[in-house]
Amino acid sequence: MSNEQKEVNTAAEPLFTGLEKLVMGFRFKHEHTYLYILPGLFLVLGIMGFAPLIYYVYFTQEIEAITDYLLQWYSRLVVFVPGYVLLVSYLAYRLDKLVMNHLIDSGITSYYWMKKKQDIESIKLIYRGGFHRKNLPSPITALVLTLVTGGLAFFAVLYVVEKTLRDHCYGEEHSFLGKTFTSRIDASQLLIDIAATMLTLGLYMSFWCYRIVKTYNKHIDTIHSKHPEPPEPTKEYMPELLPETPILAVGFSLLGAGLYGLLGLHGIPLYPAAIIGYSGLVAGMALKYSRGSFALQVLKVLGFIYLAMISVTLIGFIGAPAYIGSVKSFESVTEALTNKDFYTILSYIFVNNCGMSIAFMTPYLGPMYLGVGMSNAAFVIGVLTAVNLSENKTFPPIVYIMPHGILELTGYAIFVSLSTRIRYLGFKDFIKILIVGVIVLFIAALVETLTIELTKLS
Repeated sequence: MSNEQKEVNTAAEPLFTGLEKLVMGFRFKHEHTYLYILPGLFLVLGIMGFAPLIYYVYFTQEIEAITDYLLQWYSRLVVFVPGYVLLVSYLAYRLDKLVMNHLIDSGITSYYWMKKKQDIESIKLIYRGGFHRKNLPSPITALVLTLVTGGLAFFAVLYVVEKTLRDHCYGEEHSFLGKTFTSRIDASQLLIDIAATMLTLGLYMSFWCYRIVKTYNKHIDTIHSKHPEPPEPTKEYMPELLPETPILAVGFSLLGAGLYGLLGLHGIPLYPAAIIGYSGLVAGMALKYSRGSFALQVLKVLGFIYLAMISVTLIGFIGAPAYIGSVKSFESVTEALTNKDFYTILSYIFVNNCGMSIAFMTPYLGPMYLGVGMSNAAFVIGVLTAVNLSENKTFPPIVYIMPHGILELTGYAIFVSLSTRIRYLGFKDFIKILIVGVIVLFIAALVETLTIELTKLS
C-alpha cells in the first residue's frame, strides 16, 4: 500500500467512526396507533352537527329553517368541529415530523450500510430518488395549513405523507430485500380516500390514519428491526388491500346511500357531506382508468356515474321526510322552463350542460364539479320519486333510461375522462374528443327538448 493510500485511509477512519456512532445512536421505534383513531370519531360527530346547517343555508335559504336547525339536538354536535380541527392540526404536525425525521435517519443509515458494502451505485440510486421525492411540507406548515383551512388541508397532508412514506418503503425494500411489500399510491387514491371518508360519515378517516401508521410500523419491522445491522429477507408480508378496486367503490357507494338515507328518514339532513363523497368517487375512478383505452375508460366512468346517481337518488328517496322542502324551488324553475318555446329550452339545456362539461375538463377538480351537479340532480329526483309515489304519479328515475338521459350522462363521461388525459393528450386528439363530447351533449339536449314538447302536446 502506498503512502498516499495510507494517508487517505487514516483520514477516512475518524469520519467513518463518527458516522458509525451517529447510526448507532438512531432509535427506530413504532408509533402508537390509538391517537390516530380519534379523527374519524370526531369527524363523524362534527358532520352530524355541521352538515345540516350547510343544508339549511344552501337549499332552503330561510331564516325559519335555520332557527329550526338550532332547536334540533344534533346542532349541539357542532362543538366537535373545532375539536376535530385542533386534533388533526396536531396530528398533521406529528405525522409530518415523524416521517420527515425517519427519512433523514433512515437515509443516513442506508448510506452507512451501503458504504460498508462499497455499493456506490445503490447509494446514488437511493439519494437520487430521495431528492426527487422531497415533497413533504415542514411540520409547522402542515399544522398551520390544517388549522387555517378548518381541517380541510389534513386530507392533502395525509396523502403527501403517505405517498412519500410508501415511496421510501418501496425503495428500501427493493434495495435491501430484493422484493417489495408496500404498495405505492397516486392521486386517484387521495380522491377515493376522500370519497370513502365522506360516504362513511367520516369514520373511514380513522382507518386511513391507522393505515399510514401501520405502514410506518411495518417498515420499522421489515427494514430496521435489526438496527444497526442491515435487514435480512426472513419475513413474508402480503401487499395491503387499498380501497381502489371497483368492488370496494361499489360497496362504499351503497353504504353511503344507506347511511345518509336512513339518517334523512329520521330527520337528520346530512346530504351536503354525501356530495363530496360521490364526487370524489367518480373523480377517483376516472383517474384510476386514465392509462388504458379511452373508449373503455368512458364506459367505466359512465358506469360509476350511474352508480353514484342511483345511490344519491336512494338518499333522496329514503330520506325524503328531511328533504321535501328542498325541491320546491327546483319544481318552480322546471315549470318556468318547460313553458318556454322550443329554441329557448334547447339553448338553455345545451348551454348549461356544455358549460358545466367544459369545467369538467379541469384535471382532478373538474370531475369533482361534475359530482356536485349530478348529485344535486339525482337527489331531487329521489325526493320527487317519494313525493310522486305518495300521490300515485309517474316515477322521475325513468329519466336514467330515457335516450336523452343516457346521452347526457355519456357526454359527461367523455368530458370527465378527457380531464384525466388533458395533461399528455395531443392537441388534435384533444380537439377530436372535445367535438365528439359537444355533439353528444347537443343531441342529448335536442332529444330532451323534443321530449318536453311531446309531453306538452299530450
